[in-house]
Order: sequence, then structure tokens, then C-alpha cells
Amino acid sequence: PGGAPHGAAQRPAGDARPQPIPVVERMLLEALVGAPDLVAEVPDEGDELLTHPVAAELLAQLLAAADSLGGGGLEPGALVAGLRSPELQSLAADLLTTAALKPELPRQFRDCVVRLRMERERRFLREREMSARTEDEAFQTLLDAVEFHRRRSGLRAGDGAGAAVS
Repeated sequence: PGGAPHGAAQRPAGDARPQPIPVVERMLLEALVGAPDLVAEVPDEGDELLTHPVAAELLAQLLAAADSLGGGGLEPGALVAGLRSPELQSLAADLLTTAALKPELPRQFRDCVVRLRMERERRFLREREMSARTEDEAFQTLLDAVEFHRRRSGLRAGDGAGAAVS
């Protein structure tokens, strides 16, 4: 694949320092490397959830490895060894080391997916707000943001602020 996957953030021009992988993205990758059978649970929009280009590339290679093995029987060590770049092999080996210390990798993976989906929606709403050209567009973005926060807090429509009190 040429370039960073869809949704992956780019470093600003002139910034030569590598940016660290965001914690939640790193935790998601840690769970996948430590429990490779979880790769089958990566959602269809998985490449859009990750903002760091190295994290997105590692995810892409993990998905490709799972496809080549028919989706099952992935061994963590073989998975790390099969990565195409030394940088990704080193990152995956570090993640595998820390994953070995964590007993709840499936739960960690699922929690990370939920959080990354929320972050992606928040980025989308922020971009829409910044690009709104009319008052109607800005108002609709505001309504969408209210609905987003309602879902995030577990409230149903009509609950919370503005709900009628009986």
C-alpha cells in the first residue's frame, strides 16, 4: 500500500521527530500482538480508527498475516517474525513483551475499539464544525454533537438535559 492508510494522521512538514503512538492505539496493537486470534475481531473500519501512521501500518500487516493464514492459528512469535520492516518487528516485539504481562487482552482490545470509535467520531464532528458554511450546517453539527455525547454517556433520546421531569 502506498502511503498511510485512510484516516492515519500525517506529521507536519519539517517535523523530523517521530511522534509516539497514542496510548489507546498502542494498547489495541498490544492486545492484537499478544492474542493474535483477536485480529479476526478488528472492525471493518479498523484502518480509520488509528491516527498514527506506524500503528496503522502495523495493523495493516497484522490483518494481511491473518488473511494469509486463513484467519486462525496465528502464533505471536511467528507473527512478529513475519512483519516486513525491522521497525515494525521491533515495535511488535516490544508490544509482545508487555502483552505477556496482561491477563485480559480480549477485554483490553474491545475497550480500545470502543474508545477509538468515539475518538474518530469526535474528530469527524470537529472537522464538520470547522467546515460548516451556513448556520443550518453549524446547528446540525451541534445536534449531532449532542447526540454523540448522549450515546457516550449511555443516555437515550429524551434523557438528560432537556428531558421532562415527572
